[in-house]
Amino acid sequence: MLRIASIVAFLFCVTIPQASAQVAGYSPVRIQADGRRGVGYAVQKGAECLIVTAAHVLFSDDDQARKVTVTDKNQFSSVGDIKVLRSNADRNEDFVVFSVTVPKEFDCRLPWQDGSGLAPRLDQALTDETLKFYIVSLDEGSMSSEPGVLVSQDRKTFKLRASVKQRNSGSPVVFGGNLAGILRSTSTERATAAKGAKQAAATTSVVEIIRQDYLHDQLKDIMKNPGTVILFVGVFSDLDYVRDIATSSARQYFEGQPKIILRPVTKDNLDASGNLAEFGDADFVFVGKVIQGDLTQKKSLASKGKAIGQILGGVGALKDLGNALNAAGQVGEAVEDPGAIFNVTLRVEYTLTNVRTGQSFTELGSYKGEEKGAMQIVLGNAMQKAVNEALPRLAAKAGLVQPANDNALTSAPKVILPPKP
Repeated sequence: MLRIASIVAFLFCVTIPQASAQVAGYSPVRIQADGRRGVGYAVQKGAECLIVTAAHVLFSDDDQARKVTVTDKNQFSSVGDIKVLRSNADRNEDFVVFSVTVPKEFDCRLPWQDGSGLAPRLDQALTDETLKFYIVSLDEGSMSSEPGVLVSQDRKTFKLRASVKQRNSGSPVVFGGNLAGILRSTSTERATAAKGAKQAAATTSVVEIIRQDYLHDQLKDIMKNPGTVILFVGVFSDLDYVRDIATSSARQYFEGQPKIILRPVTKDNLDASGNLAEFGDADFVFVGKVIQGDLTQKKSLASKGKAIGQILGGVGALKDLGNALNAAGQVGEAVEDPGAIFNVTLRVEYTLTNVRTGQSFTELGSYKGEEKGAMQIVLGNAMQKAVNEALPRLAAKAGLVQPANDNALTSAPKVILPPKP
């Protein structure tokens, strides 16, 4: 049996790391593969962290490196083995994408970039040398970038003239703040020194870059995310029937969204103490809590029937009718009278937490009004109204759906991190 109390305590009390500072548009990484070194960039796909780099960083004579470690600019490193998703070690292509297990602090929070808009910018850069490309290098403890000037391009690659350090194969190349591709190879040019010059002529490098839009054409089937996976914990209440109705209403909303995939919490998600510790492929964790749920009965037609029946039961010719009304009243109360009228006050707090970044988004659903019917029907209707009010706004805050209208979000989403224990 799931230890629900432990799950709630975990979700609301554990400290979730804050997102690290982002370099705009890309997340560079340093790669050590056996004795080889290189650079690449990280992409978040759901709960996975994918690394894109040059294939020869990972492969030597078609043999994959046995030990691969990926480190971000904040010195957080991968753990365990990697999984190659696509490799084209052919020197005419020379790119690879692999998944890696990383700690939550690891800088892997940016989505895949398709390189759209790169082609016209390249055309423009051919005639304007003031437009600079930047080749990012990531040495231990420091990140730097070298400017480059475009000298040529074709459908798959482009070439830059730049000064580039060794061991930077796979380096992300940035143009206008966005990824333009990865460094594949470097060739050196040495200018001729003037006769009698005391110093040697300067050397420059021509680097070949695999275009980001070409990478997208080759990798779009891998990078396409079929949907956002939500680990669905449930909505909690002290009363079982309230919990069940609240959980069912929230589940129905998410199941109605075409790009959301729900995963129920199972024992595989829990540690030995019953805390939620394993998230699988989940992108978000959803949990809710009923803060207030008051139902006050105003009128009951069955109760009136019972009262009238008790009065009429002793009156001669009306005895049978009185007994019938009395029985109806008793049955009506037993099955929760559909003619009952309730005053309902309901407040439910819903939270979505991003598994990787630790950012939490919270929205309050509330309902106050008069409802007629059996108690469970009344509660279900009120809960559905709370869901309809809160969950579309919550999903929009978390970036899962588009706001219903321009006024759906009246302010920037506030990041709410659970308090420290």
